[in-house]
Amino acid sequence: MASSVSISEAKLSNVGQLHFELRLTSSAGAPLAGSDLRVILDGDGSLAPTRDVKEVVRETNADGAARVTWYRRSIFGRDVHATLSVASELTDALVSLQQLSPDQVQTGPRTVWSPERHTFGR
Repeated sequence: MASSVSISEAKLSNVGQLHFELRLTSSAGAPLAGSDLRVILDGDGSLAPTRDVKEVVRETNADGAARVTWYRRSIFGRDVHATLSVASELTDALVSLQQLSPDQVQTGPRTVWSPERHTFGR
């Protein structure tokens, strides 16, 4: 299963990053821990703070959740548009993707960029 969200930031926006929570559940609604989710960015920005990264893999925690951050990466003077997609190899699972508010980011585990894991098959 897969889910996606559009990212649009105006050229006058001072937003430098957006945080998203990914969730993976069984068809019955139970969280699926320890599963890989592939996150793909199509368009402007990056999934890493210091270099251009368009694809990462995140492992779900005990709550079936993982986080990812979109970075604007100094794209100013023009509008920014992108699509963030997340997918699981599990065919009977449900994937959701939700943007987090600044308050939610502060209360949850800190989002940290890490290198892509290569265990997700293609």
